[in-house]
Amino acid sequence: MARRVNHDFADSIRLLGYDLSSEGITLYWQALKPVSRRLTVFVHQLESGGAFVAGHDSAPARPTTSWLAGEVIADVHPISVGDHFEVGLYDPITGEGFGEPFVTAP
Repeated sequence: MARRVNHDFADSIRLLGYDLSSEGITLYWQALKPVSRRLTVFVHQLESGGAFVAGHDSAPARPTTSWLAGEVIADVHPISVGDHFEVGLYDPITGEGFGEPFVTAP
């Protein structure tokens, strides 16, 4: 993991960090406690002013309902994000966000 962030989502899931490559971004998640909803991950490339450029939404590598506390999940998303992007989780049925997104500084 090239970059560590330790960003918590709803006190249940931690984004430990990420790697960037020409193929996209690999996110490293850690379950802090069991999650009862299947969540979807979004990755948004942003302009320096914060405007949306491109995005990728998909279920993580394994359903969040199957993550065990302390387990680390590597999750690849095929999107080039550049230097400024955000990563978040949401419930795909309700559209409700799960915690606050992680946003890189421009």
